[in-house]
Amino acid sequence: MSSANSASLNASHSVVSNATRPCRLKSSTVVSSSEPFRARETFCVNSCEPGADSVHFNAREIETEDHPDILKEYNIPEDDPIADEKTHGPTAPHYWKWHVINHLIGLKMSDADYIVFSDSDCRMKDQPDSPTWIDVGIEVLQRYSNVLIVSPSDGGNMHEGYVRTSIGRVRLTQNVSQQIFLCERERLKNIDFAIPWNWEFIAPGGPFQEYYYMLEGRMWRYMHHNGLYRAILPKKWRYWHDMWH
Repeated sequence: MSSANSASLNASHSVVSNATRPCRLKSSTVVSSSEPFRARETFCVNSCEPGADSVHFNAREIETEDHPDILKEYNIPEDDPIADEKTHGPTAPHYWKWHVINHLIGLKMSDADYIVFSDSDCRMKDQPDSPTWIDVGIEVLQRYSNVLIVSPSDGGNMHEGYVRTSIGRVRLTQNVSQQIFLCERERLKNIDFAIPWNWEFIAPGGPFQEYYYMLEGRMWRYMHHNGLYRAILPKKWRYWHDMWH
């Protein structure tokens, strides 16, 4: 997690870089914006296999083993046979626990007003010098109560609506990705991550079955139930996910 102060918004921020198993961390994953977003301190929530690459940037690592009860703290059942089956067990690449606990630990450990969560293989590919995508994202979160999280562009066009901002139109969707996003910490920390749904795989974009048990699917459950959205910025704020590009 890296905390920072934005001169233009006078609010504290955190960046949480998530490393799951196995991992290869890069310094670029926490370079999530241009100036004036300056890192004050960086943390990496780390659940790597022993022997995996260590952090290559100046960061204090947080080991998931130090938070054994994190699921219970967020009222998520530790034992979930359906989630285990649908995500194919602890050695599978999308096992649900490895894609939930890091974010929950970040929410617990940070005391910032806003958090940027970023997978360790995500980086900003394009963005103007000003404003940063984080500046625009905070504007959206402060202005629109129906937006739960904000992401830079994924290069796509999926949307179910739009909102107007100082930089123009921003698309809204309930298609959720946990690869990289901005949130208001207290608000996200207090959502129901175990909200039930009707067990039909109906999320926008037709994601794979594991999705519904990972953090992104749990956020989707809550957003679907409460009529909330993910805002995605225009393509001049473009991120890159190395695993898929």
